[in-house]
Amino acid sequence: MKPKHGWYFWIYGLIALVLGFVLWYNVKMMLVKEQMERYLKEEYGKEFMVKNVRYFYPYLGGNLQIRGVANPVDDPNLRFELVRDAEGSVFGNYTQYGEFPSYIYNLWAKEARIKLIKAFCNQLINVSFWFEDENGELKGKTIHLNEAERIFSNRLELTVVDTRFIEESEYERNFSEFSNLFEGKLSANLAKNLYLTIEKLKVENYKKISLFVVYYNQKYKKEVEQQIYGFFERGIYDFNIPEKYLLCKFKIDNINDIAKPEDIGRYISTIVGDCYLSETTSGKHNNE
Repeated sequence: MKPKHGWYFWIYGLIALVLGFVLWYNVKMMLVKEQMERYLKEEYGKEFMVKNVRYFYPYLGGNLQIRGVANPVDDPNLRFELVRDAEGSVFGNYTQYGEFPSYIYNLWAKEARIKLIKAFCNQLINVSFWFEDENGELKGKTIHLNEAERIFSNRLELTVVDTRFIEESEYERNFSEFSNLFEGKLSANLAKNLYLTIEKLKVENYKKISLFVVYYNQKYKKEVEQQIYGFFERGIYDFNIPEKYLLCKFKIDNINDIAKPEDIGRYISTIVGDCYLSETTSGKHNNE
């Protein structure tokens, strides 16, 4: 006679299989976590903590990845995502990692923001950096911004994002003025206003400093602020500007070369920038 409850064995077997998979997954992620922390210590010469290690499959296709959220032990409020391809042994030396954003750029952005908040009295200001590290001068160490400005004089590139708000009705009345920016034309009042900002940003020991001015719809100021503060609260200081509720953005390059308000038009980028008639009707002039 067959056992009446033979199906119990199938249930127990399934439970054992699930528990075995969970155990295997946790052990593997623990090994990857240790490997990531070891990599970061070798890369930056300090201790890091990696959390939330998991598999991730890109929405737009691509290879299966393993991702984790990292922060230096001495600064838990500075975070970035560390990514590697899921293929390859977790026991080997796997050195092909991606950082989003780059830890060192994120660190410099945080430190620069502290300085700029005092100068502009604007909590929404954020920045991004670029440095061509051809000789591996950043390898194995963490160099803070003050020291980087000294030892990498005239090699750092800085972009400052100046977030502004404008009533949609005012923007539409002056739309031609905004659209003319991409032809290097701007009113005397706007030129004077921008020049006051530019004067505060000029630093001689940078290779290049750019000012990215973005105008959002005043009606959605609260929502925009929540988006930007959300990055800061997650420990991310180097990020792309939110596009939602954006009316106009334009970039002024090489601001150290601008000697007077009348010069600004010649330095407005004709490659980077958008100008919309409204949120729904695009009056785009240039695409980033």
